[in-house]
Amino acid sequence: MTWVVSMTDSENVEDTNVRTVKLSLEGINSHDLNRAVECDAESIINYVPTHPKGIAGKASEIEDMAEMFRAFPDVQFVTEQILGGADWVAVKGFLTGTNTGPVRVGRREGKPTYKRFSSRRAVFHRFKDGKIVESHGYFDPREISVQLGLVNKSVNRNLTSIMAGLAIMTYEALLMTFLVYTGGRIPGPTLLPLFAPFLPGMLIPLSGIRTLRRILLWHP
Repeated sequence: MTWVVSMTDSENVEDTNVRTVKLSLEGINSHDLNRAVECDAESIINYVPTHPKGIAGKASEIEDMAEMFRAFPDVQFVTEQILGGADWVAVKGFLTGTNTGPVRVGRREGKPTYKRFSSRRAVFHRFKDGKIVESHGYFDPREISVQLGLVNKSVNRNLTSIMAGLAIMTYEALLMTFLVYTGGRIPGPTLLPLFAPFLPGMLIPLSGIRTLRRILLWHP
């Protein structure tokens, strides 16, 4: 079914744009992908914190939305306020749902947490020729991860990696000190393989710190 929004005799452009966005939100809440994006331009770009460079094109938008529906089969957007203009429509509300499907964590696909989230957000849609050509969504991406318990798991996993790396480096440093002290000189080439784990031990904490920084400060 194709949904076409046309201006009625009693409507102005602002009212038509608002009605277009409302129909799109109804499509999201009914999990009807075609209806949710029907009024979007083929070249639409969606800018959100998790995709700062934008999700380009209707096909990518559908793919991203379908992934959300799989992870949160009961997801709903509750509209609190909507304001329309000739070129822009602003929406304020919150997205809520329960994670009962596979959820993507970075490049990995994690198991369901069976926890519920509620994320407050604002979205600004830009119109051209009656179609939405650009959307800007504003929300805290860490909010959902924290409520689902994903941040705690990632933080603990990376802290463990950091501690393991530091333990390896400490062991290697103590071993070097012991060999120098007992031998009176720096170990020869035959003993160098003993210190092979030092480099991985140094890289593991650096990688863990980098990941922690991205999790806590949110750099996609």
